[in-house]
Amino acid sequence: MNDKIAFANQVAAITQENDVVMAQIENNSREQVMRGNLPGAVQNAVVRALTSHQKLATVLLMADKQAMAAFIELIYELDKDHRELEAGDLGA
Repeated sequence: MNDKIAFANQVAAITQENDVVMAQIENNSREQVMRGNLPGAVQNAVVRALTSHQKLATVLLMADKQAMAAFIELIYELDKDHRELEAGDLGA
């Protein structure tokens, strides 16, 4: 479980470095953000995180689009609130 939390936090940290993504998150609705740069930024961040979280990144990249969409939603929430995921957030 801690690996998954660390992976999500790493991807969120990477996407938070993207000024365009963060401006879109701060100035637009969720629906607009999901049609903007965030989905591509999350996918790029997953690839970047591949080296430190190879197994999780591979599963996510190879999974169906629904899994990636859910992950993008999670990263949106983390980026919007400028926070990291904690074990308690997942009921662990």
